[in-house]
Amino acid sequence: MKNVINETINTDVLIIGGGIAGCLAAIKARETGLDVTIVDKANVGRSGTSHQMSGVLTYFDPEADDAGKWYEECIQAGEGLCDMERLRGMVEETADRVRDLEAWGVRFLKEKGKFIRKAGVGHLHAGNVILENGGFQLMSVIRGEVLRRGVRLIERVMVTDLLTSDGELPTRGKVTGAVGFGVRTGKSYLFTAGSTVITSGCTRAVDLTTAPMSSLSGDGRAMAFRAGCEMRNIELTHFSPGPTRFMCAPGLNILFGEGAIMTNARGERFMRNRDTVRIERAPRSVLSKAMALEMLEGRGPVFMDATRLDEASHRRIEMALPIVTMSFARGGLSLRKDKIEYDMRLTDLGPGGIRADSSGATCIPGLYAAGAASDHGEDGVSNVIGHGMESCIGGWRAGKGASEFSLRGEKPGFKEKQASELIEKTFKPL
Repeated sequence: MKNVINETINTDVLIIGGGIAGCLAAIKARETGLDVTIVDKANVGRSGTSHQMSGVLTYFDPEADDAGKWYEECIQAGEGLCDMERLRGMVEETADRVRDLEAWGVRFLKEKGKFIRKAGVGHLHAGNVILENGGFQLMSVIRGEVLRRGVRLIERVMVTDLLTSDGELPTRGKVTGAVGFGVRTGKSYLFTAGSTVITSGCTRAVDLTTAPMSSLSGDGRAMAFRAGCEMRNIELTHFSPGPTRFMCAPGLNILFGEGAIMTNARGERFMRNRDTVRIERAPRSVLSKAMALEMLEGRGPVFMDATRLDEASHRRIEMALPIVTMSFARGGLSLRKDKIEYDMRLTDLGPGGIRADSSGATCIPGLYAAGAASDHGEDGVSNVIGHGMESCIGGWRAGKGASEFSLRGEKPGFKEKQASELIEKTFKPL
């Protein structure tokens, strides 16, 4: 073992992935006083897609909104395939998470002391609050809160496999930690943990135009699958519109919330015929199908048109989508004067992943999942609660569940033979 493992780290709660789900899981778990460690193959708060979030978070106003109508929208957009146990309580939790974020220092756009809210994709009664400087500002503040809470950060280390109490993959026991290596140093790592939370996200290669994160290679889902986790909803292939020529997020929630429209090559606002109530704010599945039909029937390409918006709307869009607007500018385009060509593409920001219950627990004791690594069972076919907020809530729930498991569990153990073999397998090609 001494020749194989360069460094051993013992912790109560191990969190794999340092995006918004992982960070909120860590913050929640630390409330119990347990030792909590986040390991990320890049930098916590800067890896994955959280820092590129499209500038909005779903927010239920308990003083003004009807929760029943919100849940109806979720079920309608999900086409009846939502996991109702997972969905239960999520609408109300959006308010709790926004209040926490603001208390930690996250800045939202306000008017006369109240959140500026805009309806987004799939929304009729639901709404979003707008982030100042988008996900970059959000994750900077959250990273600071993680550090303030005393969470240990292990960065530039890639976790490759889970450890199990019986030393088997798949296991009939429980998850007791993980192994990995330093992506720059080549050091091998052994992590022992009372509980483990996978929040490492996932992006398919075909989605690089909308989420250019080559680090999101699906290794979290793969290690869970090898350990024997159930997977769910991967057959629900998810399409979403995005800018044709640019490697950036689509920004649909804030763009359509502010009043941008979709037109075809003839200048026709074709979504009026597809969803007479929400129009462009129709669920992504409806919008993508409509765009495909426009192109198949010879009326393409299609464009996102924000040129008619007033100056206040453009300022809010630029505040919420700094990466998107800068990307357009580098391509010589401006939302103020140019229609931007959009198409639809396969994306993995929809359903599909590690099956987890309402507490984030998987079918293997000691293993939890949240964020884009999990199956987003509450969504069904399409989502009304945005994935940024879903990751906030999922991470919070998983952090709570994992810490409770660690508090009632025995001291984690592992099989030296399993750890050695997994590390040797990782380094063998080198």
